[in-house]
Amino acid sequence: MGKDCKKRATCEIYSKKYPSLLHSKRDESTDQENAKPEKGQSSTTHSTPQEDASAKSEVTAVTGAGGNYCILSIVPVRIKSKRSNTTIETYAFMDSGTSSTFCSESLMRRLGVHGKKTQVLLRTMGQEKPVSCYVLSNLEVCGLTENKYISLPDVYTHTDIPVTKDNVPVEKDLERWLYLRKEVRLPQIDADVEILIGVNAHSAMEPWKIIHSQDDGPYAEAYATLGWVVNGPLKKVDDHHKSSHYSQRASVNRLSVSGVDSMLLQQYNDDFPEQACEEKSEMSREDVQFMKSVTETIKKVNGHYSIGMPLRNKNVMIPNNKCVAEQRASNLKRKLAKNSSFHDDYKTFMSDLLDKGYAVEVPKDERNHNDGRVWYIPHHGKTHPQKGKLRVVFDCAASFQGKALNKELLQGPDLTNGLVGVLTRFRHKHIALISDIEAMYHQARVPNEDTDLLRFHWWPQGDLSEPPCE
Repeated sequence: MGKDCKKRATCEIYSKKYPSLLHSKRDESTDQENAKPEKGQSSTTHSTPQEDASAKSEVTAVTGAGGNYCILSIVPVRIKSKRSNTTIETYAFMDSGTSSTFCSESLMRRLGVHGKKTQVLLRTMGQEKPVSCYVLSNLEVCGLTENKYISLPDVYTHTDIPVTKDNVPVEKDLERWLYLRKEVRLPQIDADVEILIGVNAHSAMEPWKIIHSQDDGPYAEAYATLGWVVNGPLKKVDDHHKSSHYSQRASVNRLSVSGVDSMLLQQYNDDFPEQACEEKSEMSREDVQFMKSVTETIKKVNGHYSIGMPLRNKNVMIPNNKCVAEQRASNLKRKLAKNSSFHDDYKTFMSDLLDKGYAVEVPKDERNHNDGRVWYIPHHGKTHPQKGKLRVVFDCAASFQGKALNKELLQGPDLTNGLVGVLTRFRHKHIALISDIEAMYHQARVPNEDTDLLRFHWWPQGDLSEPPCE
């Protein structure tokens, strides 16, 4: 073995002639606390950033460097409930990085209000966890010198607000900023910061006036009727901390709130995906062709939609089935003649169909028209066994020489709402509405080039002694 291989290991901690592995691993934080700097050396410690449910992140560093001391958008306000005359003076933190409005639990108790117990999902930087709190409604806020109150949205309670009184600006700090001192007033009160107003309270967050910064100084904003707030480096550190060593705190606020109810609903939707896909069935090629035909032919004529017949083949040629329609009309005539009540109901239906313009009589000079696109639809009546109401059925499935109108038409996708979806939507809100469109299918018109495919026979004025017309 070489000479270098016989060299004994040296301890990296105490510089002794044994391996460092003989020492058990110790807590580094304990070593740092027990370590003492030698004479003439400076000491610098850095704490690890921590975040809690109040969205506060602090970094503390001991240093001899100078710097500027920044304050936050904090303004003294008066807050009360619409249901009480109790008014509390406190400081409000106007936080544009928070989506909701919060107040401390101590403020809730002093106002004498009681909210609904709930849980919210509180999201901060790098942290997300459910928090129990109260939801307070009917709170309103105004400035110290104003009487016009602004209604706040639902306010969530928290143990405290992540702002200290060190972040509150005072009017004495404006002495060195002449452009602010002329107009900005910062009244002082003996109170803590007990309410955090987020961007959902837009009426309170709206700035009415802005004084822009000068010479790298702060800027000021007048919020609605609440008063002035100052943002930026308001004072130097030496003015605030007499010692050359000071503790600098950096606060990070980014708060987002989600109700646990919405989280449960999302969880249920994930567990039962049938709801999401209940009425979203994929369309076949024929369905796509049907929707394309409707899209290309639909138009509005005199307040009614006109839609072309969704034929599989636009140039289809079909035989004239007039003989079949006449035979079916003869059978219907015998049935109508035997039952006067059935005849009256049938006549009422057909008269209503013609009077409202849902069907029109074919001109006499066109009744013998035969160009391969003329089709007659036989019809018959069905009486409801319980209601006794007559329903006239137009038999589009009737065939002639191997052809039928239904066979030449595209069926189209099923656009009917599912029954389960209808029933569950009735429970979604407090009030449900239903409506009905009278004769909906009859009110959709057909262009002239397709009307000959929908001919049928009927007797003028329902008089069976007359020959049927078309």
